[in-house]
Amino acid sequence: MKSANRRQEVRGVNVSGLNLSWIKPGMAARLVWQEDGEGRSLEGVLGDCFTDRLVLWVPEVSAETSLPPVRASATLRIPLDHGLYVVPSAVATTPVVYSLGMAVTLTLAGEPERWQRRQFRRVRVTLPPIAAQRLTPGEPGAAPLQLEVVNLSGGGMLFRSSAPLAPGDRLRFALPLEGQEPVAVTLTVIAEAGEGHYRGYFSGLSEADVQRIVRYVFAREIEERKRLPRLAVGIPVHAMAAHLLDLDGHRLRSFPLFLTAIRDDGLHFAAPEQLYPGDRLEVELDFGEHHQFRAIITVLASLDDPLTAALGHRTGRLHYRGRFTVIDEREQRWIQERLALQARTPAS
Repeated sequence: MKSANRRQEVRGVNVSGLNLSWIKPGMAARLVWQEDGEGRSLEGVLGDCFTDRLVLWVPEVSAETSLPPVRASATLRIPLDHGLYVVPSAVATTPVVYSLGMAVTLTLAGEPERWQRRQFRRVRVTLPPIAAQRLTPGEPGAAPLQLEVVNLSGGGMLFRSSAPLAPGDRLRFALPLEGQEPVAVTLTVIAEAGEGHYRGYFSGLSEADVQRIVRYVFAREIEERKRLPRLAVGIPVHAMAAHLLDLDGHRLRSFPLFLTAIRDDGLHFAAPEQLYPGDRLEVELDFGEHHQFRAIITVLASLDDPLTAALGHRTGRLHYRGRFTVIDEREQRWIQERLALQARTPAS
């Protein structure tokens, strides 16, 4: 007879050995399965999470909604800002339909796999304020929200909101693209990024609309690179100290930062650390004998494509763009003066 305290197994997989501690209630997720040779999916928010099973709450259910059959093999796809995670699973019980949605109980059947760090490049953009409607069950007449886009990609965006949001909240709005027709978008909030910022991903976009956004982002990135000034002439640049901060402003760890370009509103830099949009760094900017001061920057985007990122992991130099979120006005004027001086100085 096998021992009563043997480790629990699901579908032949040792569940107790899986790294599932990062899966939390409130995360947006999509359940994908095959039925009659066709792919089916449900989008929702994670509810109760246990060692070997969890519940997916689907807020929008209609007569046309596909219900996954019991014991169907499926994958649970959880988009986080640093990648898309895919968790093998199986439908444990018949989905339960309530007046405000549906609950699907799943057993976990394998190790989560990160399919990609990010499918789309992000770039900082300047768009007019956006009026968005919160898609909350039972509140069809809720007042519109005001959104301000910070950076944009073909898969989602980082933005500020006029009202608090929570992971799993869904918003609908028209995304304005300069010189084009707006794109009708449904966005699911992934997480809060601090200081009133939120990360979200788009769902239900046609391939044509995704490509419209990607082309727009690519054009803005080219413009950004053309506008980026070099470092002020004559200022020696050293490795500088950087400290990764938590949401309360406490230092988590420190590492060197290498400045590659500077603007009056932020930096381009290299670091040996893997960083993500929304990360906050306290930096000690050191311009040799000329000037030293501290500031806090928020990471906006990675500047590495997959090939250069792989090289960067080996060499210890990954490249990012960040903006100043806390900086003394006198120090910002000092940067502006040096950049203005450089603009008037002919290149050697």
